[in-house]
Amino acid sequence: VMINEDGKLSAVNGVSSLKATTTPYVADTSADGAGLEYSALVYDPVNDQYICVYHTSSGSPSHHIKAKVGQVSGTTITWGAAQTICAGNSDQPHALWDTVNNKLIVMYRATSDSNKGKCKVCSVSGTTITPGAESGDFTNGNELTRQTFVHDPVEDKIVFFWENNSAGKTR
Repeated sequence: VMINEDGKLSAVNGVSSLKATTTPYVADTSADGAGLEYSALVYDPVNDQYICVYHTSSGSPSHHIKAKVGQVSGTTITWGAAQTICAGNSDQPHALWDTVNNKLIVMYRATSDSNKGKCKVCSVSGTTITPGAESGDFTNGNELTRQTFVHDPVEDKIVFFWENNSAGKTR
């Protein structure tokens, strides 16, 4: 599949001569920390660019959530420098673009706070991402095992879904 200019997914069609070459969106693991995992890719229609949000599981620094902005030119995408969204003791990031407020929303598990679910609203200006303050615990004190979320542009609300394996519950 591919991501279209409007941020939607569709099947890749055409012949190989019309397709772009692949480009890893987290190219230099020595600079970002080893053990990259849990990545999310979102489209920023305001700046016509992509943002990759990911977790570094080892190396130095470890257990940070970072993001890179990708600029598209023709069939090439160039990824900028890594920017820290959450410094240390967090993992499992998910991201979405809030089309009403033109913000990047990143949710994650705060391993330093009993694996509770947290999020940050980030402003994006060109290739600079500025994370806001960490939200309160959206899991109401429960441990976060798996999660996802969606944006409702009609009501301008974010809806979180999560699972707590230790309690056997999905919220």
